[in-house]
Amino acid sequence: IFPKSKTGLKSVVILLQSADLMALKYKAFIIIPSFIIACVAILSFIFSLITVFKEKDYSVLIIITLLIGMFITSWVVVELVFPH
Repeated sequence: IFPKSKTGLKSVVILLQSADLMALKYKAFIIIPSFIIACVAILSFIFSLITVFKEKDYSVLIIITLLIGMFITSWVVVELVFPH
């Protein structure tokens, strides 16, 4: 369930920090740009990619982090290609 490498643990912690930033933005009404939160989540995605391909760590939390990171990365790409 838990990652065995330090890079994997970093990716999970960074993803949790991005979730905390999102909660602060909407629950405490702190002004944090969504772009900053998305950049933190994409950083987590990059760390999880390094963990899967370089360190061959396939824990459940890494796969979940990878899927969430793929979703957020695709959301950012779609927002950049097709703005409102």
